[in-house]
Amino acid sequence: MMKKLVSLLLAVLMLLSVCPVMAENAAVLEDGKYHVAVESDSGMFKVVSCLLAVQDGAYTATVTLSGTGYDKLFVGTGEEAAAAEKHIDYVEDINGAYTFTFPVEALDESIAVAAHSVKKDSWYDRALTFKSEGAVQAMTNGCYNIAVESSSDMFKVVGCVLTAKNGAYSATITMSGTGAELLADERVKEAYLGKHN
Repeated sequence: MMKKLVSLLLAVLMLLSVCPVMAENAAVLEDGKYHVAVESDSGMFKVVSCLLAVQDGAYTATVTLSGTGYDKLFVGTGEEAAAAEKHIDYVEDINGAYTFTFPVEALDESIAVAAHSVKKDSWYDRALTFKSEGAVQAMTNGCYNIAVESSSDMFKVVGCVLTAKNGAYSATITMSGTGAELLADERVKEAYLGKHN
């Protein structure tokens, strides 16, 4: 019985001695820009992309939301946001999506963020977690010749120049034929059909 108790105590001590090391080894990204995943506690507040800038150990995130229902953010609670004079206003990107840029205290930890609803003129408490796992360093600004694969034989790309600027990307493609007159992503297609139906 004594042997089992000593073994159990040793096991607990070993675990306790490892735990602080695990905390100290929390993810630290080198200076640069990274695409990171962001988890939200609400399906009504979805982050579709995030560019995380790291400088001297400080993090600044530019998040793009899935919709345009929120016009302001605040790092903190809804109650704090309602009392605050300064908020983070959205910036509309070239696709019409709302982006917000704000400091991030830590990676892999839940961070309180309040979001202001345009429709209800109210602040809502949200929580975001910026994931270090899977972080991909963003390309430096410049133009790159890249290969493109298509899922359709009717849409064959023979050349592509990818332009990277501040973590955003655009592509100029050359197709093998002249059959396509207009290319659009799904949001443009839906907007066009909505206006012409």
